[in-house]
Amino acid sequence: MRERNSVPSVVLVVLIVGSVTMFALPETVKASDGYLLPPYDDYGLDMDSPPDGYYDYLVVNASVNVTVPGSFTLISELWDGSISVLISMDYNFPTLSVGVHVVTVMFSGWDITILGVDGPYHVNFYLYNANFLDADSFDTGAYLASEFQPLPAQFSPPHSDHGVDTDVPPDSYFNALVVDVSIDVNESGLFAVSGSLLDLGMNVMATASDMSYLGLGMNAVSLDFCGASIYLSGYDGPYTVELMLMTYDEMGFPMWIDDDTYMTSAYSYTDFQHVTPATVWGHILDENGNPPMFGMVYAVNYSNAFLEYGFADSAGYYEVDVFEGDFYVLGDSEMQAEFEFVQVVG
Repeated sequence: MRERNSVPSVVLVVLIVGSVTMFALPETVKASDGYLLPPYDDYGLDMDSPPDGYYDYLVVNASVNVTVPGSFTLISELWDGSISVLISMDYNFPTLSVGVHVVTVMFSGWDITILGVDGPYHVNFYLYNANFLDADSFDTGAYLASEFQPLPAQFSPPHSDHGVDTDVPPDSYFNALVVDVSIDVNESGLFAVSGSLLDLGMNVMATASDMSYLGLGMNAVSLDFCGASIYLSGYDGPYTVELMLMTYDEMGFPMWIDDDTYMTSAYSYTDFQHVTPATVWGHILDENGNPPMFGMVYAVNYSNAFLEYGFADSAGYYEVDVFEGDFYVLGDSEMQAEFEFVQVVG
């Protein structure tokens, strides 16, 4: 019988703490016992129908010899061949009877594609009940990263930018700095694009986001960064834009798939909408007429794509730094059901 391996002390601390706090296994689990039993095997799995020729998962079959039945936790890590880059992880929580069982470990093909690391890959297994039981490792067969499922979409520079004056009549100042983001879509679906506009000191001046259904091929998504925020910053361009692209899994949870950095054209902060700094303040009550405890308050100016937030204190009093103009003020859903219109002056 293979001797049980020990796990490095640093990993033990992390994983044992994780198993106690995250999994909170019941007392009966502690009676279960077993150990990892090689050999193991691996293969690429294409789950598309019809198959598209790319692996959605790298599957590794891990064998566990159970001597006392019960519930187990198997944590699996996928590393590059040099064991220097952690590519992916998988968690299994099987309930097993006495005997040898195969636990199927599935590593995301997207994780491999994102890092672009070719195999063979190194796999670490850690077996637990409520406590550490065993550890083992395994080297997979040879794979190319290009054999795994391509990302559903990726940023595809070059991007572009321009200022837009939305005032009627125009006043020659930009209400927004629009960044047109190019995205190459391999699988149509719902995507979220977000961006942070940074000055030369890498301070965030404004943020923008968009959620759209994108079709196959090249797509352009526009992010509108508030011109008033740029003016209030007092910083000239060019500006750095940090971009992030996300999609959604079958359960509707967001999944990061790509990021990018873009440098805008040169601008003067005086090119953007001239505004006068001001503060909107007031009191906000919950649905029972009581002041909320440290609730969030949002101030929105639609004409300049401006949104800022602050916090109400224990008495319901809030202050939000804005500029002179027309704002809608809204607390979170537990505080206030409708927008309040406020005209702000310095």
